[in-house]
Amino acid sequence: DALYSIPVACLLLIAIIWGYRRRAVPLAIYLCSVFGLLSFFYVLYWGSLRHHGFLLVAFLMLLWTGQVFTPPAPSGATSSWWFKYRGWGGGAFLPESGKSSFSLPPHASIFLTILLAIHAFGGLRILMFDLLLPMSLAKETAEYLRTKSLDSLPMIGESDYAAGSVLAFLKGRRSMHYARGDREGSFARLDIVRRIPITDAELLSRTAALAAREGSPVVLVLNRPLDLPLERYPEIHPVISFTGALIEAENFHLYLYDAPAPVPADPVLGNR
Repeated sequence: DALYSIPVACLLLIAIIWGYRRRAVPLAIYLCSVFGLLSFFYVLYWGSLRHHGFLLVAFLMLLWTGQVFTPPAPSGATSSWWFKYRGWGGGAFLPESGKSSFSLPPHASIFLTILLAIHAFGGLRILMFDLLLPMSLAKETAEYLRTKSLDSLPMIGESDYAAGSVLAFLKGRRSMHYARGDREGSFARLDIVRRIPITDAELLSRTAALAAREGSPVVLVLNRPLDLPLERYPEIHPVISFTGALIEAENFHLYLYDAPAPVPADPVLGNR
């Protein structure tokens, strides 16, 4: 998607800056909003489509503030008309009565209509998928764990926010071990510790440590399949996968970690 979305986004941003170059206050508010949001997305939390929609809200705010902060018109009727509609996203001046009016030049109005139509089409498309597909399969996963009596075993979850939704449907169970952060909890703590990603090898290492502490097999509740050659890990047994959720991260894959008990070594007899 970046092959076409990034160039289009850059062209739109350049066009907006050029069109509002004579309106410093609205442009400054818009650029601070856009780059503030992008900084938050890239540094703290990437988010999803519903979070990125705030970029559209920032653009609508630019159109509105572009009318409120319209600079005074130059003298003369001809120059006043020229100044009023010059620049992309120009607006109506405040009339003598003091009442504000909101109007856009034809090209800006057409562009806004097309943009809203695209968003409306996208919204209807998501609505159709929402009616056809479940948003999350956490409830089905929890019901399977309960019917197979796996909910009484120690559990380790990854990713934590997805596994926590499964835990919410397990009545009587208050916590599980989260691989992200390597800690027990009832919900995902969104702190700096859990931002450190872990590999599948680290996940198995923490699962083995949990199994050793509990002295029991461990259920892995994952929202992605393990990317490991399972034939090399006989202690890992795939149980079942629940796929088809509207949100890809809300699909679940269950594994059972059941390491064989160590065989006691024969005592070494010393020479007499």
